[in-house]
Formats: sequence, structure tokens, C-alpha cells
Amino acid sequence: MSYEETVNVELEALEYTYGSSVSVLSTDPLNISVTVEPFTGEDDAQIYVRAELILSVTKDYPDRVPTIELQNVKGLEDARVADVLTRLRQEAADSVGNMVLGLLIEAARDLLTIMNSPEGDCVFCMRSLMEASSFGSRELMKLPCYHCFHLDCFSRWWRWEQRSLHAKRKQLIEELKVVVGPKLHELGLVPSAQGLYTILCPSCRTKVDPKELADAMPRLLPRRGSAAPAELSGFEEEEASSHLVELPEADMARLRQMQQTHACLFAAQKQRNGIVDESWSISLGMQPSQPADAIRTYQSSAGEAASANGKSGDPNSNSRRGGSQQEQPGSSGKAGQTQANRRHEEGSRGLQRSAKRCGNRVSNSSDQPPNREWKA
Repeated sequence: MSYEETVNVELEALEYTYGSSVSVLSTDPLNISVTVEPFTGEDDAQIYVRAELILSVTKDYPDRVPTIELQNVKGLEDARVADVLTRLRQEAADSVGNMVLGLLIEAARDLLTIMNSPEGDCVFCMRSLMEASSFGSRELMKLPCYHCFHLDCFSRWWRWEQRSLHAKRKQLIEELKVVVGPKLHELGLVPSAQGLYTILCPSCRTKVDPKELADAMPRLLPRRGSAAPAELSGFEEEEASSHLVELPEADMARLRQMQQTHACLFAAQKQRNGIVDESWSISLGMQPSQPADAIRTYQSSAGEAASANGKSGDPNSNSRRGGSQQEQPGSSGKAGQTQANRRHEEGSRGLQRSAKRCGNRVSNSSDQPPNREWKA
């Protein structure tokens, strides 16, 4: 048979056998793409690897082996991809002179069936995916991008992520009110009809819509069976309380004091417009002091520093006087620099006093029993 007849016969057989899995990329020369998955008895939940097999033939086919490539590989690391290609190319070389496209597709499916297991470690507990998680379960969770995790690890993270996104949405609504719509769409904080949010894969950052997790949802939701983030929060806090690790009281007191000190410094810096952007933190067993308290502490300290230099106790008095302490036209640059240095030193002493007062206030209350509820 001529090249055209050979190609037409084989292409017709492939389309009949594999249906929509076969895509003809070009006809002269013939270049086809076939989606290859392992044999799992039509149980898609057990498919952990897949790839697109690209086969290209020249005018010399079948007397010359086709070009073989794998694209859009899911679930296979580079070493296993290289092994599959080596075996397929050897299979093609052993069958020169015969129509081998169908043979290569079947060989690829057989190889993926053998390799159909998750590879690597769970990114949460850092244990092998083939071993039990830190919670004792071997059940796995596979995302549409084919990244896998221990189900116990992923479900806890997923519920935490849903609560975090819900809290962020609520905060934006309170801050922006009627103009919040575009911002919510921009940040992907528009929940589904069930109150669930789109997440990002922890491994590759691919967006995962709640609809794509529909089959796994019964395993992800809390025991109460409600998808509402507000109810997720209550369950998760109850569940998490049994997994807290108690630190010695001396360590807890030290961490609480450090947190209070940093909270005061943060508030004081914010009052002076020294904070570029807000940041999230985790409370170590207690709520940080309110910003107003820290600001009053800073103002008191700044007032003392100013009084020591014979100035008003109001740290903003200089700005209200129209900048009378600033360098006037005609004054020397050296004098202006001296005043700037003095103001910088006063501010530094004020922040140091703020930190010291915060530390004293925490140390005086360190005998209070810690609240062991994590806040995020």
C-alpha cells in the first residue's frame, strides 16, 4: 500500500477504537494526539496519571519509526516520563515495517497502568503518599491538576482555607461597603451557591472550583454536613482543640510578652504612617492589645520625650504649628539636618518606651490562664 493508503487505514482504525481521545493535528504528514490513561475499570477516582501521546509519521512510514513525544503529563515525574518514552521508542524500533500507531497507544496505556500510583510526599505532613498520614489514614485526595495529598491533611487545610476566605470577604465588605463588588470578583471572593470558595492547589497554584470537588465534598465537609463557612468555623475550632500541643507556661508567657510588645510597636508605627501594608498574624494564646491602647502608650511616651526637650507633649503639635520647627528659607542645611536627627531620636525613644511599657503590662498579667484557642 502507498503511504496515503496506509495512513488512512490506520487512522480510521484508531478513530473507531479510541473515539474522541484521538485528535488529528495535521494530515501531511500525519500528526496525531491521543489522551492516554491507565486501565482502572472506569473508576476515574483511581486515575493518578495521564498524558497526551503525540505520534508523527513521515512519508517513509511504516519503514521508518514514528516520532514519539509525551505532553501535558499529569502525575508523572521526569524520571518516569523518560522511562515511558524509552520503552515506547524501543517498541517502535522493534516493529519497523508494520503499522505501529495502535500498538504504541496500547503500550503506553499498559505502562501508565503499571505506574498508576501517586508519587512523592504529601506537602502538608511531608510523609510519602504511599504511607499513612500523620493522622493514620491512607486515603488520598486528588485534585483536577492530578496533585495528590492525604485526605486527612487536605480536608483540614481546605476547611481552614474556606474560613479564611470567608473572613477576608467579610472584612472587605465592612471596609468598602457598596463599592465592594468589583474587588470581590478581582480577588475571587465570590462564593458558590453552597457558600464555598475557589481555592488554589497547594502544589501548583491552579484554581480549583468547588464544582470540581463535588465528588469529594462528602469527605471534605464537617460532620454536620453543612457547607456554610460560618458553620465550618465552629466545627473546625472544636476539632482543632483536640490537636493542640501545650507549651510550658514559661514559653507561653514569653511568647505572649513578645506578641504584646510587637503589637504596641506596630500600632505606634502605624500612627506615624510607618506601615506600608497590613499583615496577618496568629495569636499565641491570647488576643493582642487593641490599637487604641498601643497608640495612647506611644503618645504618652512621645509626650515625655518632647517635654524633656522643652516642647509640647502633643507629638503632632509641630505639624499643627505649620511646621515652625522645619528649616526656614535662608537657614543652613546643617541646622535643618540637626533638627531632623533630633526628631528621629525622639521618635526612637518613644518607640522604645512603648515596647518597654507593653512588656511590663504583659509581665504583670502573665499569671492569667492562657486561652488555648488558636485565632487566625
